[in-house]
Amino acid sequence: IVDGSVVKSGDLKDDQEPVVLDVDISGKKSVGFRLKYGAGAGDPVFSKKPVSGSERSTIRPVLSAPKDGSTVTGASVILRWNPVPGATSYGVSIVALKLGVDSTDGQRMWAATVNGAKTSYSLPLSDIPVGDYLWTVIAFGSKEPIGVYSAERVFTVDK
Repeated sequence: IVDGSVVKSGDLKDDQEPVVLDVDISGKKSVGFRLKYGAGAGDPVFSKKPVSGSERSTIRPVLSAPKDGSTVTGASVILRWNPVPGATSYGVSIVALKLGVDSTDGQRMWAATVNGAKTSYSLPLSDIPVGDYLWTVIAFGSKEPIGVYSAERVFTVDK
């Protein structure tokens, strides 16, 4: 999903090899993935107690730092969010929106898993080039996501 519109779609089977998605995100403001589980099963249930779609959309981490639009410098940026009840881990997604003109690194997306009740992730700025980045977080229970992704925030790396 790029800027709210589906740009690539398809079905993957459990035993299928990974698929490379080649999508131009130049000048776009948001990039995300939508996953559905189970053929014909409809939307997945993300908790032990079934919840409606509208209830599920209210279960999400709330990002706390850095503030949206912040410029970060130094050795690292610490991404922080509020805890989600029942979460055993969190998935952090970071996407390059615009890289600095001196960047030769082709990588545009980073993902990390934060285990346990920890609600922060320290991203070494040496790992990413100067530029603008969008980040979001999703909570996971013992076997599946709890709710949906957090709202998105953007930060700028300036070295």
